[in-house]
Amino acid sequence: MVGNVRVTSYVRVVELPACSRCIILAGREYSVSQGFLRHPRCDCTMEPVVKRRKAPVLDAEDLFQSMTPDQRHRTFGEAGTKAIEDGSRISSVVNARKSMDQVEMFGRTVQVTHVGTGSRKKPRRPPRLMPEEIYRQAESREHAIRLLYKNGYLK
Repeated sequence: MVGNVRVTSYVRVVELPACSRCIILAGREYSVSQGFLRHPRCDCTMEPVVKRRKAPVLDAEDLFQSMTPDQRHRTFGEAGTKAIEDGSRISSVVNARKSMDQVEMFGRTVQVTHVGTGSRKKPRRPPRLMPEEIYRQAESREHAIRLLYKNGYLK
């Protein structure tokens, strides 16, 4: 690719089945000289982008829609899948898992994430509830949607 002057960049192509981290990076564009990290058994590839012609590549939402319900549950978990189907951003659900914790809130121990609240050592805002905790606490779908919005999964 470096020798071909028509190639301006490349995009990450994700083949299913894939892990949730790879799925949220699907369709991301990289410069010709920049690589992307892979994990063991990663099937992601790169596709060159030629000047004036962008390659049609599936992004995270397209990949999610093309997955079977069983693939969705294996990749994102039951609550994560439900949150995404209810309109949450896939990246918010996946990234929340990077900094999961259990804290004492509402008079009981709940699952939270520190992602999107500041640093773990000096949080600027209180921790956010995990989707699993939101669906445990929600009394109805409307209540779950309000909690997803309040906790930053929906915009």
